[in-house]
Amino acid sequence: MYTISMSDIIKQWFEHSQGILRVKSQAMSPLIWLCGLTFTACVSGILFGPDVLWVKIFLACLAGIPLLFFLYVYVYWMKKDPDRLGSEAYLEKLK
Repeated sequence: MYTISMSDIIKQWFEHSQGILRVKSQAMSPLIWLCGLTFTACVSGILFGPDVLWVKIFLACLAGIPLLFFLYVYVYWMKKDPDRLGSEAYLEKLK
């Protein structure tokens, strides 16, 4: 009987997804990931967490902080140097 380990399945999935998924590398990517993960975790906590009002308010505020920071950084770079919001490939073409 042929068995496949979980690491082989994950490796095959990543190899397959690299051909499909074309992610542009840009300066804002880590901040986008922070916003996505924090927002998802906080909304999950609000929906499925304890039914205590102050906890829900705290999680809502905690979800909003990275989003507000993202907006601030985005507007800052839009005004100061809009080219930094582009991908690394785009920045290489400018040089």
